[in-house]
Amino acid sequence: MVQRSPRNALYRFFNGLQYVSLFLIPFVGGFTKFTSEQLSRWKSWFPLIESIGLYVQTEAWWLLLLLSGLAGVSRFACAYIGEPWVWKTIQTTLDELQNHAFKQNTDPLHHHRVTLFRHKWYRFRVSPWRSKCWPWGRGRGPFSGWLVPVARSGYTTQKTKTVFLAPDDADAAEGVAGLAWSCNKMIPVSELPDLYADQTDENIRVYATRTWLSPDLVKKRLNKRYAMARSYLGIPIEVKGKRWGVLVLDSRGSDGILKPEGLRYDTYKVMAKFLERLLERG
Repeated sequence: MVQRSPRNALYRFFNGLQYVSLFLIPFVGGFTKFTSEQLSRWKSWFPLIESIGLYVQTEAWWLLLLLSGLAGVSRFACAYIGEPWVWKTIQTTLDELQNHAFKQNTDPLHHHRVTLFRHKWYRFRVSPWRSKCWPWGRGRGPFSGWLVPVARSGYTTQKTKTVFLAPDDADAAEGVAGLAWSCNKMIPVSELPDLYADQTDENIRVYATRTWLSPDLVKKRLNKRYAMARSYLGIPIEVKGKRWGVLVLDSRGSDGILKPEGLRYDTYKVMAKFLERLLERG
């Protein structure tokens, strides 16, 4: 899971660097217009101005290149990291979904989660490994296409390493997240076997079939003590007309998610559109 606090600090650093660079560029260019006589007149007002002016005039060509480069790199970095207010609003939206999209009960809050996955064409760290000797699975690699978690509701289980394969050959997509991404439509799943209570081969096979995972991957997730929800809802997310990722609701209750039907279907769609507009800025 992407940790936003370090990224927010980096955003503030690069944003400040961008403005400082843009502020200094006209000053460097302005110093090149002054003659040595004009600089010496200001010496009594500011003793170092002559030395600074002469240095800037001598080194102006690379100073302008450096400042322009810093401004460009900083702008690109800020765009890549995303504005902090956008991701704070996204986090608030996920928390609100967590509060209203699940059937009310006395379960701990982390039993009902909302996770935002982003599709990336590369992923070097994969857990659990899809095969013993090759993390990404037979015939796959780090550039096969993966759904990577970028935000999650609540305060716990924020350090998840769960990723799902989402390759160009969509039939091989993993999980409810992968299916929602490849089909580009809502995917509800409920009444899954309780693997915490009964881990028979038949239950694992049924769970794997209904969640588009391999039985082997389900067993590995159980061994890693990953949460095995009993109901899911996958909602595709588009940004600027292109598939961006998936919003996944999961609950340990067998029918814990309010089904996307009637007005609730429209509510889920509106919430997805709201996230899409935010992600255009993020």
